[in-house]
Amino acid sequence: MKNKNVFLALLIATFLMSCDPMYMLTASDPAEGYIKNKIETHEQGKFSDIKIYSLCYITATNGTGSLVFTGYKYGTLKGLMVGALPPAPLPGAVAKPADDNAFIELTVQECQSIIDNYKILQDKLKLEKAVPFEAVYQDFTVTSKLFISYKGTTYYGKVAPTPISIDCWVNGEKFTLPSTDNLINHLKTFVAY
Repeated sequence: MKNKNVFLALLIATFLMSCDPMYMLTASDPAEGYIKNKIETHEQGKFSDIKIYSLCYITATNGTGSLVFTGYKYGTLKGLMVGALPPAPLPGAVAKPADDNAFIELTVQECQSIIDNYKILQDKLKLEKAVPFEAVYQDFTVTSKLFISYKGTTYYGKVAPTPISIDCWVNGEKFTLPSTDNLINHLKTFVAY
């Protein structure tokens, strides 16, 4: 029973740390500048309006940095920006600003495809018969710049149980997110937005 309580406490802590709500209240969303300057158009003497929704900031557990998920509505357009940000600099170091290549845009349909297909990847991984010390990957390509992936490793001749974490490969860089459920819940929130 004690081990179960410890596991539950660790799971809750991982979920709470995987999406930093204080980020939404204190920091400027790095995708805001991209959306305001690359998506929204500005014409001299004219008004424009756009809605920006800061969904989540998730720190990758593999040290590659963080992913920022920011939705927007602009006229009839609705999209989700995924910002791949470098790790926070060491104290005293200058932070490297995110450039345009750090952002990819997903449509509602592409977000829905992740929601619809992540469980299929999990099920495929469970069926794998890996040899000792072999890693098995199951991937789903969302766009040419983003795919999601589960990695299974052998455990006494079988692939270990379904991982809690999910890898998001953004522009060729791997970001291991600590909670699949957290990511899926945020994508569902965006689709409903």
